[in-house]
Amino acid sequence: MTLQKRAGTSLHNIPAYNFPATSFAYINDDTAQTSHVLSEAGEVCEAISALAENEGAADLLIHFWEEMADLTHSLETFWRVMERMMGQEFVQDLFTKVIEKNRTRGYYDVGDAPDPWGDR
Repeated sequence: MTLQKRAGTSLHNIPAYNFPATSFAYINDDTAQTSHVLSEAGEVCEAISALAENEGAADLLIHFWEEMADLTHSLETFWRVMERMMGQEFVQDLFTKVIEKNRTRGYYDVGDAPDPWGDR
């Protein structure tokens, strides 16, 4: 029985992608894409360092956000590679397992936290 069925959840759209597929989703293996993810993470660290040295620099803040988006894109490509290599159900089961673990830890309990979207 898959983790999805055991959890009683319907996660047919997990993971959901924000970015279009890159060519690397079709040609990289998991090792090559992991290397790219780590490279993007290094660029995020560099952007944080530049921002810390120049507080209030709006252009550096925007650069940091762009690097975070690049990292997200690279991670999405990693999951596309994994779907190609291992199958969509394998990836969905991994995501379901992480969701179950985080639910047990209370990460999704918002309690009395304010609505981040306000009155929109």
